[in-house]
Amino acid sequence: MGSKPKDNSAEAAQLQGEANKEVTEQQTWANRPNQYNPWGTVQWDAQKVWDPTTEQYINQWTQYETLNPQIQQSLDSELALQQGRTDLASQMLGRVGQEIGTPMDWSQYGQQTGLEYDPTELRQRAEDAVYNKAEARINPDFDSRTQQMEIKLRNQGLRPGDQAWNAQMENLERSRGDALERARQDAVMQGRGEAGQLYQQQMGSADYANKLRQQAIKEDMTRRGFSLNEINALLSGQQVSNPDFENYNQANRAQAAPLFQGAVQDMNAQQAASQGFMSGLGNVAGTAASMYSMFG
Repeated sequence: MGSKPKDNSAEAAQLQGEANKEVTEQQTWANRPNQYNPWGTVQWDAQKVWDPTTEQYINQWTQYETLNPQIQQSLDSELALQQGRTDLASQMLGRVGQEIGTPMDWSQYGQQTGLEYDPTELRQRAEDAVYNKAEARINPDFDSRTQQMEIKLRNQGLRPGDQAWNAQMENLERSRGDALERARQDAVMQGRGEAGQLYQQQMGSADYANKLRQQAIKEDMTRRGFSLNEINALLSGQQVSNPDFENYNQANRAQAAPLFQGAVQDMNAQQAASQGFMSGLGNVAGTAASMYSMFG
């Protein structure tokens, strides 16, 4: 039998891995172009460094961004302005502590102002006032008229208890009662309007008092948070932003040397050769048995 051919699959796989690594390295270099635009430049630098993991030297990349001098000056100014705002805000912290360090004293504002009387009581008061005013005018008037009527009747020779005397006096008292009833009815009508007016006045007074109370609370709360709002305004100003450059492409990973693939191919070849050899032996044995049976 001839000698077994030398297996070079492992060596070929190693060479293929080295080739893949070289291609990846070249592609990585191609993905690291220096950039130049109105904002500035982006440059790359590579140096060999020892990698203890792979125990070999590899390229370590560094990216440098350099801004246009005018852009750099503007950026420095923005950073200085932001730093100034931050320093000023820090100086104001003590003032904030004085303003909001003490709890709010709500008792100083008292309670909300409500209505002094209910509408029904207001109306009754108004009716009584209107009626008392009319009564104060009607009764003196009728008292005077009564005295005049008595003088008149006496001059006519009449005396109390006479039919004519009694009739005149009854008519006069009836007129008094009618006048007082009309005054009472007028008081009901006028009292309704007076009550509505008084109610609106009290509502306006209570509303005005409550608005003054709310305004005082609002002013005190504004005063308490004024410095804090100033600090927030300082710190929430325009933020510094850098000019944008194009992103670089990620480096591809080199494919590992296909050593396992070469070993599998070699094993498959050996199995195929072994199967061919055994098949050949079987054929020879079969032929020999046939000849023996014919000439035996």
